Amino acid sequence: MSGFYWWVNISILLIELVFSMAITSIFISENLKIRRKAFSYIIMLGSIFIVQDLVSIFFYYYFSLQYGSVLAIPLLIINLFGISALLLIYKILNF
Repeated sequence: MSGFYWWVNISILLIELVFSMAITSIFISENLKIRRKAFSYIIMLGSIFIVQDLVSIFFYYYFSLQYGSVLAIPLLIINLFGISALLLIYKILNF
């Protein structure tokens, strides 16, 4: 894998993955206690984020073998928005 920007991109995705898993696991435990339908939808959404992060890490690794910073920098900007939104959700939920 080449390039600093690709390492940063993959690191951001790993951080997103950890936060997505944390939020989803909290809602899973709350759903087991309360059994609300809304929690089920949030769990499904969290699961989609987890799968999206895993697929992105896989593709970013293979992109890093072929493409340089021309592709990595725009993806880094998108990832920064994504991690910011996820951290904001995490803070709003106050876990």
